[in-house]
Amino acid sequence: MKLPEHLRLRAFTLIAGVICGMALCSCSENDGEENEYANWKPRNESYFSKIMQTTGDSIAYAKRVYGEKWEEFSNRRQFLCFSRQFDAAHKQTDSIAVEILKRGADDGVLPYSNDSVRVAYRTLLIPTDQHPTGLVVDHSGFSSEYNKVFDRTTMAPSTFCVSALVHGVSTALLYMHRGDRWRITMPSDLAYGATASGTIPKYSTVVFEMELVEIYRKGTSPGVWQ
Repeated sequence: MKLPEHLRLRAFTLIAGVICGMALCSCSENDGEENEYANWKPRNESYFSKIMQTTGDSIAYAKRVYGEKWEEFSNRRQFLCFSRQFDAAHKQTDSIAVEILKRGADDGVLPYSNDSVRVAYRTLLIPTDQHPTGLVVDHSGFSSEYNKVFDRTTMAPSTFCVSALVHGVSTALLYMHRGDRWRITMPSDLAYGATASGTIPKYSTVVFEMELVEIYRKGTSPGVWQ
């Protein structure tokens, strides 16, 4: 049975409205995603520069107040990348910024570049309006929640060869003791640079939260985590 003209027009209007609404919703979602990564390179460069400035100011203050004992009173560090140490000149993006979240065993035992390590970790992008604390793009274990990643009763750390990691992480590990937990902020030059990696866009400043659980000297088998 044919619908009356006025009912057909009404049905057409309703269907068109639904389609339009879906299109607008889709566009809105896409716009949000695009806006989150708009001007990504300069924003990441600016973020890293600010972190380095904050870190440098904190270290300078601790040195001024505490002198040679400044490291006991400051949880901030800056480390020049191991691969840039012999360059004639250094720029800000040759270094990483570190915030010490937890201090481990100061036993003098540090990883070498050819060692393997067991670490609990989270990898984050810089904060955005959509992700004010940074988007977690990778993590050890089964949950991305900070407490579950680093709690000894729930953690499931991963094992890596130090030299196989991006330079920013490798550099940090060379200064870490067992039990240390650091938040490492590294420029894209010491992370993935101009190449996207999985869900990490190119030119990303990467924030790497990491606890060094164990060190395995070259030739030693890490075994199974328990």
